[in-house]
Amino acid sequence: MEQPTIFYAACFVLALLPLASSTALTAAWVYVLLRVIHSLVQALANTIKLRFSLHVLGTVPLFVMVFVAAGQLI
Repeated sequence: MEQPTIFYAACFVLALLPLASSTALTAAWVYVLLRVIHSLVQALANTIKLRFSLHVLGTVPLFVMVFVAAGQLI
């Protein structure tokens, strides 16, 4: 799954909607924070189990963003 592409699309849709919620904004920042941590782990320690856990954990706020955006479009 190409998460950054989905993230950019969800941000674009949420930015265009006048009712973008604080839930979506918080989820976006949590996603960015987890991606930064994932990148640091990859660059510094490269522990596969930790990287995988961070990757899976980062999927949760991304899904929240997508569901909020889809709910506002309907």
